[in-house]
Amino acid sequence: MVKFLSSKEGMGKAVTKMFRDLDLDGSGDVDIAEFVGGMKKLGLEFTDAQFGALHHDCDTDGDGNLTLKEFVNSCKTARAQMDARKAAMKESLGSKSVPRGTAEEMKKKVEAAKGK
Repeated sequence: MVKFLSSKEGMGKAVTKMFRDLDLDGSGDVDIAEFVGGMKKLGLEFTDAQFGALHHDCDTDGDGNLTLKEFVNSCKTARAQMDARKAAMKESLGSKSVPRGTAEEMKKKVEAAKGK
């Protein structure tokens, strides 16, 4: 999932393809069962409750199903949040690159850069 969010150019096609892959019955909507099953196939390791919350957050009209528009908008929002976090991290580190590693490793690097 992160891979397609990392490239603005390929995001639209990748998000549409992902939605079509999730929409197992071809209805044009992704229900909770399709969403959870698809996300697990992608290797995401969330609890069913976490997947449910994510599906609910994406379902902006509250009908219990995700449309392509809702899915695309949610992915755009996620992309914008990733960009904002990356920019904030660059600013706090005073550099043009963001350190790579696990969340814990990155947290330690940020704290070290801040002199903590």
